[in-house]
Amino acid sequence: MIKKLAFTLFLFCESLLSYQLSWADTDFDPVVTAYSQEDYKTAFKLLKKLAEQGNISAQSGLGIMYADGKGVARNYEQAAYWYQKAADQGDTLAQYNLGTMYFDGRGVVQDYKQAVYWYQKAADQGHASAQFNLGTMYGKGQGVAKNDKQAVYWYQKAADQGNASAQDMLAFNYALGQGVIQNKVIAYALANVAAIELDQARETRELISQDMTQEEISAGQDLSASMSQPGNLLKALNNYLQHR
Repeated sequence: MIKKLAFTLFLFCESLLSYQLSWADTDFDPVVTAYSQEDYKTAFKLLKKLAEQGNISAQSGLGIMYADGKGVARNYEQAAYWYQKAADQGDTLAQYNLGTMYFDGRGVVQDYKQAVYWYQKAADQGHASAQFNLGTMYGKGQGVAKNDKQAVYWYQKAADQGNASAQDMLAFNYALGQGVIQNKVIAYALANVAAIELDQARETRELISQDMTQEEISAGQDLSASMSQPGNLLKALNNYLQHR
């Protein structure tokens, strides 16, 4: 039954609403106010002025507004243009979003190698969604040679930050022994943690459990309880492996 497991690449551009939280500079106060009041045209006008003055965060945010079509007609080419400006200067979110544009072929010619390049940049700076997407591209051999061990490496990075999709995919790898030594208890535990937020993980957990004894399921439940504590997933996983 485990062989029926499948995975989906979750790719999306992060929204400006989430990005507002990083705007500590008072220059952004009018932008945040206008955006929060759904006065997108004013928010766009203010943000564009800051972007043209060279503000990196504003450039990244402007790309999001072009991609979302808020305050301006949706224009993926312009979104990619502004993401590129910010990404070249090290903006993590812009690097992630630009990677997604290259993966989807929106605003740019589809190019998996470029998607990998920009996901790698963002992943190296700790962006969990970029880490997950990079892991999936390694797992599928898109834009890079297929490498299950690298896929697991990046899934672990993202999973430890609470990314449920990465936790689910890591469960998949442990269930089938891809990139890691097969371990059904760990696979079940990871799927159980992911299932808190992700419906797909509940199906993964059910499929894994069909090949497990009740003792193994109980062990998986105990391990998932430790894994579910904030920032403790990899610590709990490594501790389990050391004391098997």
